Amino acid sequence: MADLLVLLLLLCHLTGDFIFQSNSIAQNKHGLNRSMRIHILHHLLLNCLFVIPYWIIVHGLHFRTIESALTMSLILVVVHWVIDWVKVDLTKSRWLTRDEMSEWRSLFDLGSFIADQLLHIATIGAVVYWYSSSQWAKNAPTFHAFFFISHQNLPIPDRIVLWCITLILATRFSSVIVQILVHPLTETNQQLIEHRITRTTQIYNFQSEIQDQKSYAVVPASDVSRGRQIGYLERIIIMILIYKGAYAAIGFVVAAKSLVRFKNLDYREWAEYFLVGTLISTLLGMLWGFLLQFAS
Repeated sequence: MADLLVLLLLLCHLTGDFIFQSNSIAQNKHGLNRSMRIHILHHLLLNCLFVIPYWIIVHGLHFRTIESALTMSLILVVVHWVIDWVKVDLTKSRWLTRDEMSEWRSLFDLGSFIADQLLHIATIGAVVYWYSSSQWAKNAPTFHAFFFISHQNLPIPDRIVLWCITLILATRFSSVIVQILVHPLTETNQQLIEHRITRTTQIYNFQSEIQDQKSYAVVPASDVSRGRQIGYLERIIIMILIYKGAYAAIGFVVAAKSLVRFKNLDYREWAEYFLVGTLISTLLGMLWGFLLQFAS
């Protein structure tokens, strides 16, 4: 059952960070303002919703059980708030927001994002280990290295939670990574892709007319969600194909996506955007597929 506890806490974290956390909350949270309080409340409710029933099922319904579950939830939420607070302060510091650092901004954003998530996962592992080894929590499940044991024949509840985790990783979590890495390609042209705008410049010289046509690939913000949904489906399909061992079929998924966008590949800016986004999305889908294959 220790495996299930780790999986439940990971699911709580991913749900709170990538399902319930809107873009406005993520952009505006700072210190202990309203956005941060809403974010922390989401995590507290999710932890209580998942952890309390687990402790009741394992140890029975009594005051000690509820106290232990609430204490674990509070510890995780407080540490989560501290990590988010530090991350926000660092990413908004004057040194990282200087114009000279714009060239490295995407790498800093990706690094801070990964470090933030790893710290949250490490916190979950540390809290579970502490509960398992502490003298006052003798009834806690025995902790072991969850990521380094054989997970063959996992119980059905564990498999269900594991699939929920990988679905979030393949959709919202991966979408953040793709957005960070392709952002430099879209920074100068607002949002790349979809419909083209052509500007014609007429130059009169010696009674001759020269037309200089420049094409721009621009995507309105309302159309970005459509590409995001396609990315979700692409990564989920690739993840399932990897899990089932159908590696050769991955090429058909990428080919089908490219076929739909074939006419737009004539435009260099759009083609670069499409290629980078597709490669990153495909690699992430394969990563989660191998993770699911290993874990189950």
